[in-house]
Amino acid sequence: MMTPNVPPVRVLRRSAAVVHIPEPGEVCISITNPRQTPAALEEGWAAVLRQGFHDTDREGGGFTTMSDAHAREVLEFCRAHADAPLMVHCQEGASRSVAVGVFVAAWLGRSILLTHDVLGPNPWVIRKLRRAAIFAAIRWRDAELLKVALKGPLTPYYLYRMMPKAIADTYLK
Repeated sequence: MMTPNVPPVRVLRRSAAVVHIPEPGEVCISITNPRQTPAALEEGWAAVLRQGFHDTDREGGGFTTMSDAHAREVLEFCRAHADAPLMVHCQEGASRSVAVGVFVAAWLGRSILLTHDVLGPNPWVIRKLRRAAIFAAIRWRDAELLKVALKGPLTPYYLYRMMPKAIADTYLK
């Protein structure tokens, strides 16, 4: 695991996120499909970033992909709340939110709490975050962010620090 006494990044599916009672100071990244009703989150969040894009890994077909602007917003939100407990959710908690969660956890040196054992982080989301992170890392002079952007958050270097070995092993197959 990563740094002790640092809150993990929690990844949930929407149904669990809407009943989750935030701990003091906890922030949330809420990801839904663009035309979907926003998640009705419980009261008490310190801040909520709401984003709308589909769970797809390519442009076309009438789908909205995570944009460069979405990726920049995620990085700016996480930088502003770097010490706060963080929860990320999407519809199933298995693709878009996992991609955001593992990226942010790698960058901020946190472990990650997942609701599933084997997940498929959305590769488009990872690529968008990596691209945005290169520019942000240079602008912010953040060496750790640059390292995650260049290496990627799903390398063994990060996986075995963020997750239990049995779960990390599933990503490397």
